[in-house]
Amino acid sequence: FTINNIEYVADTVSVPNQVNLKMIVKQNLDKYADSGEPIFENNKVYRLRNINVAPKFNALKAYNDTTYFSTLKTIQYKGLNVMFEEDRPMVSPKNLRSNISLYPNAVFNSNHVTRTYSNLMKLGCIKSARIVFEEVPDSVKPGHQISYVGSKILMQDTLSTIHTKEAYLDCHIMCTPALKQSFQVELEGSTTSSFYGAKASVGYQNRNIFHGSELFEVKGSFAYEYMKSKWAKHNAIEF
Repeated sequence: FTINNIEYVADTVSVPNQVNLKMIVKQNLDKYADSGEPIFENNKVYRLRNINVAPKFNALKAYNDTTYFSTLKTIQYKGLNVMFEEDRPMVSPKNLRSNISLYPNAVFNSNHVTRTYSNLMKLGCIKSARIVFEEVPDSVKPGHQISYVGSKILMQDTLSTIHTKEAYLDCHIMCTPALKQSFQVELEGSTTSSFYGAKASVGYQNRNIFHGSELFEVKGSFAYEYMKSKWAKHNAIEF
């Protein structure tokens, strides 16, 4: 369902100095009849069924192996199916649950999808994320409809009942991990009229040390400075 499914009809003739505005929600093209005529139906209401999360998704393996997802281990945690290759998930299921705003059997909501994207991008151990929704085949049971009773529909005072179908979506969240560990080495030299100095720094960073997207960082440095003049000699060491 997109913005193109909605259109407006403006009537500027019926009432002087006023505009009667009617919003029309277009029906969805379901299929074509044998005669070639299009068959339209009301837009479905979608709910989420399975929410599969791969915190360390390997796109190359998935591309070359159609059975990639079936080879992964799965842990179910509060509505999430966390899928992984190693002995344990890259990110703990508890941490994933607190950052994913999608729940089974909930009505699809694009704001929850946007919030999930934002939360996952804030985790330092995830470089990028992709959320894909797949309609579950034959998820609409015959006769299983949702009804809405409203008044004054299409400018009429009589009550009208609208029926539509309910279907289900499977959600797949595929995350590309960021570089977990990194090292940094810096060398620096300085000189003035009577001072000479050198400094070396070494740093280590781990973006997911306890599998909860924690950031661990340690740095160390050593500096030496020497001053020589006609009157005295001084040196200094700093750790």
